[in-house]
Amino acid sequence: MTTLNRIIKAIKALDFQKAIDLLPEGFTCYGIPKPIFFETLANTLKSKYPEVVQFNQVVDGICTCDCCNYKESLRFISNNDLALDFYFKLENNQITDIRLCHAFKTNDDELQDLQTIYFYCYKDDNVNFRPNAEYKRNKHLVKDAMEDYLILIAFGDPSIEQLREWRDKHSFIIFEFENEIPFVNGLFRAFHQFEMLVTKVNSIINNS
Repeated sequence: MTTLNRIIKAIKALDFQKAIDLLPEGFTCYGIPKPIFFETLANTLKSKYPEVVQFNQVVDGICTCDCCNYKESLRFISNNDLALDFYFKLENNQITDIRLCHAFKTNDDELQDLQTIYFYCYKDDNVNFRPNAEYKRNKHLVKDAMEDYLILIAFGDPSIEQLREWRDKHSFIIFEFENEIPFVNGLFRAFHQFEMLVTKVNSIINNS
């Protein structure tokens, strides 16, 4: 059995640690380190698709999205007929890349129209990510805001007035996150926790 077939078997069984172990050290999936890629997939299934317990079927097709450029791809079909599409790049019969396919096509109309499972990894998890000046500035401002919040909650739940003062003090970075194009900041791991905190604080203040 080839390495590709073993990985296919592992994915079908939702044994993502096995898939990680089968790939060489330092392997990346479209630039994302293999543990992060498969852990993100596992967490997505657990949180958004808990009814998926295995993939029963694998069908051939092509991926027509730009990153895969009409290459042969595979559709994994779950026990409840959800689809997970992957492109496995092969060179000399060795897997050199794994990518999530966003535009899978197959000749079987019944299998073409299935609901598709998607997941995304944070941009700053990519091994080729290079932070620009804006990212570095925002990361510094977010760090200051998070540290102030930890001080604020050190002795118990803060009052509404204290939360307002915290929000006012860090209004520059909070305003930037609140008014950014949806999901732009959320694609960075460095800002995910802060965005959730801002949403929580705003909800508490607005409902007071």
